[in-house]
Amino acid sequence: MVDLRNEFTWVLPLMVVNTLLGVPEDLHGAFRACIGHLFDTHATPEEAVRNGEAGYVQLANLVEAKRRTPGEDVTTALIQAHDEETGTGLTERELLDSLLLLIGAGHETTVNLLGSAIIALTTHPEQLDALRKDPSRWSDVVEETLRLRPPVAKILPRFAVEDLHDEAGGITFARGPASIR
Repeated sequence: MVDLRNEFTWVLPLMVVNTLLGVPEDLHGAFRACIGHLFDTHATPEEAVRNGEAGYVQLANLVEAKRRTPGEDVTTALIQAHDEETGTGLTERELLDSLLLLIGAGHETTVNLLGSAIIALTTHPEQLDALRKDPSRWSDVVEETLRLRPPVAKILPRFAVEDLHDEAGGITFARGPASIR
């Protein structure tokens, strides 16, 4: 038996994101640990703050490494946008935020998509068999998985930290993960 999330659906997108961002090999381990904590939905608020701070430290380490050794990667392109002399480049925080956004968009969504596709195919063996007979249908698997189980549905939940009432619409957004009243 194997934990597919831990051994495949989590690792493969991280490898792709690391390649696109140009993460040096010596930072891969730190990035793996850091990204895992950034999306921990069971963290306390204090842990979430610490995880976020640690994430920004790793991103700053990446930027420092890419400034020393630029490459043909997204991080280098963002650094060049930041370091432009025209004054229209990114601020340092925008640079780090952009990298974080790319990690969230490129990693977590793909992890969830892969997991959902595996569940769908293993619980519908006739579809898995059809795919094995015609591997050109992988794009159909991706489209159908996106339709049935969109990966963003599993991203960190957002909810009001206090009751909010919209006078114009007469709607109250209840504090916490409750429904609209």
